Amino acid sequence: MRKFIFSLAIVASVLAHASSGALAADVYVMRGLAGFLFPNVVYPLAGSLRQRGHDVEMTSYQAASRIALEITAKKRKDPRRKIAIIGHSLGGNAVTTILQKLATEGITIDYAAVIDAPNPKPVAPAVVIVDNFYQFEG
Repeated sequence: MRKFIFSLAIVASVLAHASSGALAADVYVMRGLAGFLFPNVVYPLAGSLRQRGHDVEMTSYQAASRIALEITAKKRKDPRRKIAIIGHSLGGNAVTTILQKLATEGITIDYAAVIDAPNPKPVAPAVVIVDNFYQFEG
């Protein structure tokens, strides 16, 4: 039950940040290594964001380099474009890696969420708002 309530809190917070403002955002949702084993975290979130008009790409943590390049190209073409990245488990680690790459390119995105990342890097100054969700067992 605690995990379910924690998942709902994550979804509510992410939706509040990603849905602020009039423009739809490009949202990258990154699963971890066993993403298919934890569907109650990222799949409902992606669906809710799509229902609110956001363009959502569900992908693996292994796509971090491609996503960093894609975001860089999008922001250079349209600096006002709203972009958010959300990652669970190893996907959360990938979010911090992407933010570091974006910072070296001088790119800033609107929102990032790191959910239960086992070994995240420090968050680089490439994001306006970042949430870090981690639940200790015990």
